[in-house]
Amino acid sequence: MSGVTASDDWQSDAWDMLDAVGELRYYVGWRAASCSRVRLVASDIDPDTGRPTGSTENQRVNDMVLAVAGGPLGQAQYIKRAVECLSVPGEYWTAVIVTPEKGERWLAVTKEEMFRNGRGVEIELPEGGRHEISRPTDSLFRVWIPRPRRASEPDSPVRSCLDPLHEIVRTTKTISNASKSRLIGNGVVFVPQEMSLPAVNAPFVSGGNPLPAAEGSSAVQQLQELLWTVANTAYDDEDSMAALIPMFATVPGEMTKNIHHLKFDNTITEISIKVRNDAIARLAMGLDVSPERLLGLGTQSNHWSAWQIADEDVQLHIAPVMETLCGAIDEQVMTPMLEKEGIDPALYALWYDASELTADPDQTANAERGFTAGAITAEAYRDYLGLDDAGGYDYTTLEGWAVWAQDHVSAHPELLPVLAPLLPAEIAEMVASANAASLLGPLGPPDQPPPEQQPPGQEPPTENAAPPAEPTPAEQAASALHRNGRELVRSRFG
Repeated sequence: MSGVTASDDWQSDAWDMLDAVGELRYYVGWRAASCSRVRLVASDIDPDTGRPTGSTENQRVNDMVLAVAGGPLGQAQYIKRAVECLSVPGEYWTAVIVTPEKGERWLAVTKEEMFRNGRGVEIELPEGGRHEISRPTDSLFRVWIPRPRRASEPDSPVRSCLDPLHEIVRTTKTISNASKSRLIGNGVVFVPQEMSLPAVNAPFVSGGNPLPAAEGSSAVQQLQELLWTVANTAYDDEDSMAALIPMFATVPGEMTKNIHHLKFDNTITEISIKVRNDAIARLAMGLDVSPERLLGLGTQSNHWSAWQIADEDVQLHIAPVMETLCGAIDEQVMTPMLEKEGIDPALYALWYDASELTADPDQTANAERGFTAGAITAEAYRDYLGLDDAGGYDYTTLEGWAVWAQDHVSAHPELLPVLAPLLPAEIAEMVASANAASLLGPLGPPDQPPPEQQPPGQEPPTENAAPPAEPTPAEQAASALHRNGRELVRSRFG
C-alpha cells in the first residue's frame, strides 16, 4: 500500500506542476544541480561560537564523511535527488541499504516510492524492483522542511505557488488551442433558411455532380458538418492541406448576398498571454530564488552584477537547504558513528563547502595582479592562465636565466646595463665599455667643476647664449656603444 494519503494531495499536485510548467522545472533543476556541486566536508566545532569551522585535521572523521553515499560522485547524485524532493514536496526519506550486488547504497526516496507489507516497509529502487528495509543492516530516516504552522508537516516553496502554477497551465492550454484551431474566436456565420448545400457524403451521378442533400438535412447542419470535418483534419495534422487552403461549398447564386460572417473582438490570445506573464511573475516572487533568475537579468545588469545575483542565491536559497540536509545526516548517521568510534560528537559536524559556486572561475586578472606584485610564483601564474610548464623559464640553470634576461632586454632595451651579467659575453663587454666611457664624458676632467644646471621650470637665456658644446670623444663613444648594443639585442633576440 502506498504511503500517500488525502492530506498529501498538494504534494501530488506539486509533482504534476513540475511536469507541466517549464519555469518550475528550470528552478528545481537549477537549485538541485547547484547543490550537487557543493562538497560535504568534516568540520570542527568552534567552542566559542558553536559554528562549524569548515575543516578538521582529524583524519578519521574526514574518512567517515568521505565514505558517505559512496564518495564524492555518489554524494553529488544523492544531494541532487534530495534537493529536488525538498524543493517540490518538501520531504523525502534517506534509505541506507545494503545489497549483495552493489553493497551499501544511499537513496533519497519519496512517499510514492514507499510501500507497506505485512512485515515492514519496502522501497522502490531506481532501476526497478523493490527492496525490503531490513534492520539493523538498513536504515531509513525522514528529512523535511518544517511547515511554519505545524513543524511536523512538510513545507516547500512550491506549496504556496500552486495558484500561479495552475494559471500558467490554463493559459498555456488556451493559447495552444487558439493557435491550433482556426475556428476558435472566429464568430458566427449566418445563412438563409432557404439555402441548401450538397451533402458531404452524397452519391455522385454521371458527370461528377453530387446529388442534392437528403430531405430534412438543413443547410446549417450540412455546413457545420463540412466545417467540422475540415477542422478535425487540420487539428490532427497541422501539416495537412486542410489547414492551409480555404474550404469550398456551392450555394444558389441568389443566396450569396444573404450570407454574413459576424466576428467578435478576438482578444482571447492577448489576454491569456498577459495573464500567463503575470502568473510567471508571481511564481518568480514566490520561489526561493531571486526573481531575476526566472525573469531574466535587467537591462542594467552586466557580468559582475550577474555574479552578485548568483552569490546572493547561494547565500539565501542554497545554503538553507544544504544546512537542512547536513543536519539530518549528522544527527542520524554521523553522531552514532562517532560515538561507536569513541569520538565526542560534540566536537565535530558534517558540513558543506560551496566555494565552487561563489568563486569566479576566471581568475586571470587577479593572477596577473598577484604575479606583478610578487604574491604568486610564475608557475602559479601559468596555472591560472591554463598554460603548461613547457613554455616557462627554467630558473634552476644559468641558461634559463639568460633566456629570461634576453627576452626582457628585447622588450625593454634600457634594462641592458642592469641585465648585462646574465647576457652572453660579447654583449656584457659592450655594456661595460659603454659604462666606462660614460663615466668620463659627462663629468669632464677631474679639476674642472661640473657645469651648472638650469633650475627646473626656468627657460635658458636666449640672448648672447653660447652655442652648445660639442660632445667629447668619450661621450660620442658611449652613445655609439649604447646605440649599437640596443640594435644588436633587437636583431638577435627580438
